Amino acid sequence: MMERLGPGDLRRLVTFLGGLYAHHDLDGLVEYIVRNLTRVIPSDSSVYNEANVRRQRVVWREEPSIAAALPDANRIFERHMPEHPLTRTQPGIRTVARIGPNRVIA
Repeated sequence: MMERLGPGDLRRLVTFLGGLYAHHDLDGLVEYIVRNLTRVIPSDSSVYNEANVRRQRVVWREEPSIAAALPDANRIFERHMPEHPLTRTQPGIRTVARIGPNRVIA
């Protein structure tokens, strides 16, 4: 059975969701999510990847920086992006991923 959210968890979730509506462009929304999602889902870092195969473009955002742990992370992602089954069949996919201890949510 799933645990119920406590009052503090619910307050953080509602505050986070309310902040989503303050952004009128994708870049602002991405920055908000990457900077604030750790307040709702505890983790070591937030990473956003946008892979647009058609335009051969990758957008990479992270908070805090994971450069010390994985200095070439964005280049590694870019190099292997064409191998991922979703990017091969659905160009332009956007994913928000949370990476934490034993957790990946995409």
